[in-house]
Order: sequence, then C-alpha cells, then structure tokens
Amino acid sequence: GGKGARGVEAVMQEIVEQNRVLKSLVDELICHQELHAVLKSLSSAVAHHDARIAALVAKLRDSETALTDALDLVKPRLAAMTRANTAVIDVDDIVAYAGRISAAVAAPPGWDPSMPLGNYLPPAPPEEMMRAGRLAALGLADAGAAAAGGEGKAEGAEMRAKAEG
Repeated sequence: GGKGARGVEAVMQEIVEQNRVLKSLVDELICHQELHAVLKSLSSAVAHHDARIAALVAKLRDSETALTDALDLVKPRLAAMTRANTAVIDVDDIVAYAGRISAAVAAPPGWDPSMPLGNYLPPAPPEEMMRAGRLAALGLADAGAAAAGGEGKAEGAEMRAKAEG
C-alpha cells in the first residue's frame, strides 16, 4: 500500500503545483486586462486631444489669415502716417486752406437761419450747382444717346426737362 499512497501524494503535489501555475497565469491575465483597459482609455484620450489640437490649428490658421489681411490693409495707411509724421507743414498753409474752405463748411459768425447766407455756401451744393456740374452733364449725354438710339425717348426728354429746370 505504500506505493499507492506515494503515487496519490505525488499526483496531489502535481495538482497543487499546476494550481499554483494556473493561479499565477490568471493573476497575469487579470493584470494584462487591467493594463489593456488603461491603454484603451489613454488611446481614447489621445484621440480626443488630437481632435482638439486639429481644431485649434484650424483656428490659428484662420487667425493668421485674418491678421495678414488686416496688416495688408493697414500697410498703406502706416506708410501715409509715417510720411505725415515726417512731413513739415507750414502753419500759414493751414490757415490759408482753412480760409478757402470756411465759406463751405460753416455759417458766417452770428448767422440767423432765417437770414440768407450771403457770401457763404451751404454745406451741400444747391440744386443749380448740381445741374451745372459734370455729373449732370454725363447724365444728359447718356439720356441723349438713349434717345438717339430710339429707346427711351420719353425718359430722355423727361431727364432733360428735369435737368433744365
């Protein structure tokens, strides 16, 4: 009987050893699964941050374009401002220019709205000045050409009548 008891004991020892190996492998598998879950979570976070970075890069490019466009618009003004800051302007020239335009930009001193302007001009050109101007002449030329072509004779005559007063 001793041989059979030793065989059973050896088998039991082998089972216990295999159980230890199996438990070690299960523990390793559980650790692997936990690390895989962490890796999956990190991968998802990286994808989310990549999308945010791509959106920020697009905004940065748009901002760069807007700033470049604004700078291109401002460059001529900056050059003009630089020229203006370095230019020497004679005070007498400024006073003379103000005297030339004063009759068209301000009413005379002590002027009453119920009184005529005298030598001063109103801020906007009066109707007779508009009719005598280049723009009115162009309008009459266009109207005359349309009337000569046979189209809009009534309109051309009507425009001439309005222009002539």
